[in-house]
Amino acid sequence: MKSLTALHSGSVYLNVMQKNFEFREKQTQELFRQEEELELLRLEHKQKLLETINQEDAIQRQKQALEADGVKRQLKNRKRSVLSNML
Repeated sequence: MKSLTALHSGSVYLNVMQKNFEFREKQTQELFRQEEELELLRLEHKQKLLETINQEDAIQRQKQALEADGVKRQLKNRKRSVLSNML
C-alpha cells in the first residue's frame, strides 16, 4: 500500500511539474510574441515619422522653388522696367 501511495504522489508531482513547465513555456512564448509585436509597432511608428518628415521636406522644397520663381519674375520685370526707362 505504501508503494502505491508513493507511486501515486510521485506521479502527481511529475504531473504538477509538467503543468508548471507547460505554463512557463506558454508565458515565455506570449512574452516573446508581445515583444515582437511591440518592436513591429515601433518600426511602423518610425516609418510613419520618416514619411512625414519626407513629405514636409518635399513641401518645403516646393515652397522654395515657387519663391525662387517669384524672385526671378520680379527681377525680369525690374530689368524690363529699367530697360524701358533707359529707352
